[in-house]
Amino acid sequence: MFALLTLACAQHISPDGDVNLSARYPAVLAACVQSDGSVNYAALRAERDTVAAYAASLSQGTAPIGEQGLAESINAYNAFVLLGVLDREIEQSVQELRVGLFPKGGPGFFVGLRFQYRGQWFSLRAFENEHIREGFRDPRIHAAINCASAGCPPLSAELFAGESLDPQLNRAMARFISERNRIENDQAVFSQIFEWFESDFLDWGNADNLCAYAARYDVAYIPLAQSGCPHRFEPYDWSLNQAE
Repeated sequence: MFALLTLACAQHISPDGDVNLSARYPAVLAACVQSDGSVNYAALRAERDTVAAYAASLSQGTAPIGEQGLAESINAYNAFVLLGVLDREIEQSVQELRVGLFPKGGPGFFVGLRFQYRGQWFSLRAFENEHIREGFRDPRIHAAINCASAGCPPLSAELFAGESLDPQLNRAMARFISERNRIENDQAVFSQIFEWFESDFLDWGNADNLCAYAARYDVAYIPLAQSGCPHRFEPYDWSLNQAE
C-alpha cells in the first residue's frame, strides 16, 4: 500500500529542452517573487513549465558537495515547494492539501508529495531534515528555505550560488531576524522556526541562547542575550505567501 501511495504522490517531471534554464528560471523568480518575499502565483502559473524544467534538471546526476551542494539543495527545495503549490492548485494554505492517506494540516503537502533529487525520491520533510539539515548542519538554512507560507522567511528572488553562498545566507538570516522576529516589552518574540529548530541554532550555531544567535544579525538583541534571553514564540502563519 505504501509503495503504491508513494508512486501516486510522486511528482513526475519531464525536462523541457527548449527552456534555457540558466537564464529563464532565475528570470521567472525575479519577476514573480515580490520585494517582500511574497509570490505572484498567477504570474508564476503561466511559467509552470519553467519551474518544472528546473526541478527536472536536478532529478538525476551527482549532487555537488560543499557550498555548491548546499546552494543547489536550497534552490531545489524552494522550486519543489513552488511546483507543489502550482500543481496541487493551493489557494489558501499548504495545510489544505490532502494526499492519499496523508491528512490535511501539513502532512499532505510536506510528507505526501514526493520529488526526485539526484536520483533519489524525497518528501519535502525528508529533503529538509535528512538531506539539507543533516547533510550541511548550517542553521542559516532556516532563513533560506521557504514553505510557501506567510510565516516563512521571505523567499529570495534570486538563486543561491556556491561562490556567493556565505554572504547570501547571512543576508537571508539578517532579513529573517528583522522581518519575522521582534523585541517587545523587553522580550524577544521569535518565529516558531526558532522553537522547532532551537538545537540547530544553539548547537550548530554555537550560541548560548537564541537571543545571542539573533544578536549576530541585530545588535538590539545583545542586552536580552546577556539577561538570559526572555522570549516567547509567535504562532506560525500558514496562510499562502500570495502577493497582495
